[in-house]
Amino acid sequence: MSKRTVIILVICTVILVAASVTTIHQDPDISGISITSNKDINENEMQSLPGTVEFKDPASDIYLVILVKYLTTDDRIIVRWHFDKNGKYGVVQQDSITPGNKGSGKIVISLAKKDNRHPEGNYRVEVILNGKQKVSKTFSVTGD
Repeated sequence: MSKRTVIILVICTVILVAASVTTIHQDPDISGISITSNKDINENEMQSLPGTVEFKDPASDIYLVILVKYLTTDDRIIVRWHFDKNGKYGVVQQDSITPGNKGSGKIVISLAKKDNRHPEGNYRVEVILNGKQKVSKTFSVTGD
């Protein structure tokens, strides 16, 4: 092979590698969320949870489990916990997450208690990824 042919092959290889890396890039995403009292829940268990979540004990731990895909250290997740007070939802907690590493996996966030319990009523949690609301879910806390 001539020197010119080798150079052309190298340039074509570089172009193909650059094109494949560009097309393989995956956008960050939230693939699912669950509201649960089990922070160690796995993806299969999450799929079997009921659509409506009710915590019958106000002292229960309440976790939001977020399944994430393709996050980078440039991404930002904001979680807003809302409580329904007289028909109007107000933010009672806001969490901001910036990943320390890139990748996919599970993020767990807990809802803080006041006086060792959650106020009884209806809640909504919303998950925002890079400024766009991705998903929200409602749940309730009732007395014994």
